[in-house]
Amino acid sequence: MPENCSIFIGLWGRLVGRDEELYFAGCAVTLQRLFMLMLLILLVSLGSAWYLGVLAFSQGMPVKRWAFVGAMMGPVGYPLFTTHKRLNARKAGLLSGRDFRC
Repeated sequence: MPENCSIFIGLWGRLVGRDEELYFAGCAVTLQRLFMLMLLILLVSLGSAWYLGVLAFSQGMPVKRWAFVGAMMGPVGYPLFTTHKRLNARKAGLLSGRDFRC
C-alpha cells in the first residue's frame, strides 16, 4: 500500500479498541474518516436546504419543495432553482422571451 494512502487510526480506533480499516480505491479508510465524511455530507445537505428555502421564500416560490430539493440534491439544486425562478418570472410577464442574460 502506498504511504500517502495510509490513514492512521484516530480517536475512533482508540474508543472501540480495534483497528477497523476499510479499503476504498486501494487506500485504507478508518471508520472515523467515514463518519466525518457522512457528517460533512449531512451538513452540506442541511445548509443547501436552508439556503434554497430562504431563496424560495424571497422569490415567492414554494418553500417546502425547494428546501426538500436542497436537502436531497445539495448544491446541485441551485441551477435548477435559478432556472425555475426565471421560468416563473417569464410566466408572470416580468421577462420577455428575448431578454436573455447570463
